[in-house]
Amino acid sequence: MPSHRLAVLPLVAALLLVGCASSAETPGSASPEPSTTPSPSATPSATPTPAAEPAAQPTFDPSPFGPSTTMTDEDVQVLLPSNADVPAGWVSQFVDYGLAFSPEPAPCGPGFWYVTGFPLETEAAFASIRWASSGDVPAPPFPTGITTSIWATPDAPGAFERIATDLATCTSADIDDPQSLPTTFEAPAGHGAVCGGLATTREGTTVTSRTVFCWASAGELLVQVLYWQTFEPQVVLSDAEIRTAFDAALARALG
Repeated sequence: MPSHRLAVLPLVAALLLVGCASSAETPGSASPEPSTTPSPSATPSATPTPAAEPAAQPTFDPSPFGPSTTMTDEDVQVLLPSNADVPAGWVSQFVDYGLAFSPEPAPCGPGFWYVTGFPLETEAAFASIRWASSGDVPAPPFPTGITTSIWATPDAPGAFERIATDLATCTSADIDDPQSLPTTFEAPAGHGAVCGGLATTREGTTVTSRTVFCWASAGELLVQVLYWQTFEPQVVLSDAEIRTAFDAALARALG
């Protein structure tokens, strides 16, 4: 019967051979991993330059206009245009007093109404009057109209600056009707007004639907004058006639 010691000898010999082979240094074998401790002469790697910060976007304060402490509602009301400030024969359609407000006030929008409508919610004394080329007409041809709106607020200079910036840089913002285009309008001289407009042409119509407007400000007063005509108005004013009416309304409001 064979000895158990003799049976183990080949296995021990094989293990010894494997151990010798793994510990022997052979030309071309992989070098041992370098030490993780840096050499005293090593140059530290450069710190990556952080990416440039995006340019800051202009901020917009949607808070209401503060009310004037020097002008009452009645003071603002007397600054509205009279019969002498509009074309002969036109009639007053309404006079309004209260809070003017835009549902989503924001620069360049929404839908261009930031500049053509009320610029902000406001707690300021406010008055508005619309004059029309005729009385209420339930069907075409519709009248043409001019609306004057006046606010009295210490925030008037800042509001005017935002509106002027929008008119200079965002005149096509959010206009989703391809047939409606922003237009320019020459301001009446002497009031520092900024102006703009929208025009829409429909196929089959002979008259363009048009809105032109001007904003002006002096002291605590912010004033908007706006002319509108529908596709089939009874009267269409020329640019010169619109400017004459705007000039009279601004002169009355701003002095």
